[in-house]
Amino acid sequence: MNSTKLLFTAAFLFALFTCQAQRVSLGGKLAFNNTAVYNKNIYDQVDYVKSNGYSYGAQLNLMFTKKWGITTDILLANQNQKYTLVDATNTFNGETKFTYLDIPVLLKRKNRIGIYTEVGPMISILTSANETVFNSDGSLNYNDKNFKNDFNNFGLSAVGGLGWDIKLSKRLMINIEGRLGYMFSDVTTDYSNLSKEELFLKFLKEEISLNTFYSNIDGNGNLNYAKSTRIFTGVNVGLNWVIVPFGLR
Repeated sequence: MNSTKLLFTAAFLFALFTCQAQRVSLGGKLAFNNTAVYNKNIYDQVDYVKSNGYSYGAQLNLMFTKKWGITTDILLANQNQKYTLVDATNTFNGETKFTYLDIPVLLKRKNRIGIYTEVGPMISILTSANETVFNSDGSLNYNDKNFKNDFNNFGLSAVGGLGWDIKLSKRLMINIEGRLGYMFSDVTTDYSNLSKEELFLKFLKEEISLNTFYSNIDGNGNLNYAKSTRIFTGVNVGLNWVIVPFGLR
């Protein structure tokens, strides 16, 4: 099933769930995340620098009872990774900046005072991927270069969170939560169909990113692809308007 069919299927199922909800709330959401994109080929060679990113968008909450419900977001999310890489001749300082359209669909369990846990899948669509690299001898320097075609367009993650729904009035709520996400699908592109020489030539011509190049070369300098993993954790704040309160249906 391609990403378009999956989105349509998810939209249909969510519309079906909405019809059954006893309380419906809609609002906006903002998040500040610690972000990381790790690759095991270069984990021992790279100094991964702490990186941050923002996400923002809309949130829909469907509560079927006062304890159980479903939350979904449509978020534009920044996923960044800074790093320093040292090889035999050069030191590379780089940063890869991704933007994803993230759509989590999470099962929510809430207690009587509004504290909740949530868990579920998230689909992600890559909208941009840019890289900045500077190296010590000046042979590879570029700023915010577009490498979107160098990365996979679709991702599937598991997401979990712990939060608190705070009632401000009969119709207005704020929620504050911590959330963790782990992408199971690969971030980078596998170039195993190329020889080492062809891969290196594409790298010198700046046709592939430094991130993806080293995902295809192991610590011994051999052509050996390893997947890259997206991870994020952060604080989310949402402001929601209760459209359908309990007891109205």
